[in-house]
Amino acid sequence: MKFRFVYLCVTLIFLSTSCGNKDKDIEPFVVTGKNETQTLDNLKVTRDDNLTSENHFQHYTNFILSTESIIRKGYLTNIEVYYPQLYMLSSENSDTELKASFDKVNKLITDKIFYNEMVTIYTKPFGANIKSNVTVLNEEIISISFEGNVNDDGVYHQLLSSLTYDINSGEVLCLFDVITSERLLELLTIENLEIYPNDFADKKELFKEIFIEKIKNAKDTGEGVNNFYLTDKNIVLYTDLSPNLNEMIQLIIPYTY
Repeated sequence: MKFRFVYLCVTLIFLSTSCGNKDKDIEPFVVTGKNETQTLDNLKVTRDDNLTSENHFQHYTNFILSTESIIRKGYLTNIEVYYPQLYMLSSENSDTELKASFDKVNKLITDKIFYNEMVTIYTKPFGANIKSNVTVLNEEIISISFEGNVNDDGVYHQLLSSLTYDINSGEVLCLFDVITSERLLELLTIENLEIYPNDFADKKELFKEIFIEKIKNAKDTGEGVNNFYLTDKNIVLYTDLSPNLNEMIQLIIPYTY
């Protein structure tokens, strides 16, 4: 955990700097000792006393779900992010493939929430308040939704993103990996679908048609309709209401993967 603390410090200080090129590749950090200094793009990184982190654990058969947090309050950035990580239950566990799969999804989660959804989009100093919900977790799959908001130079943006990952294969699952387009279109015709926020309940049929059109256009590729996550009893599709409006619509469809 000492090594992890240094990694988090590096991540947060990197978040507080501008990214001059949004397409610039982000090199992985090399974690060193707690009291050592690392250099990234000529930025010397040391322990930051304004940063706090904490862990909450849930135990499963042979692994642990750790809900970790980064909270940093400062003049330029105020960040509060909660995100999950998976660890082997015991260091004596010899399942190297499972450990490699956990390492991969842990990096996918942190890359997604810190870089893909924030750093590469908001290039000026910003604030963020994001919570991650592990909506499905078993021996085979993990599905996560990331929800919150980002304050970009005084303008608030709703953030809704997700990741669904096959633990056994070590691959990110796309929408049509978990359900066929034909089956999904069939489910979209049923009456008892829920929509969120509830304010849009009277426009449910309109939004159903929007999702149906997206799915038909995507055909077998899934392109353009991969905004989804799973729960124990549902598949949730989501989309932005409009590129110019800060509102996300979620369509909740009864379905068990």
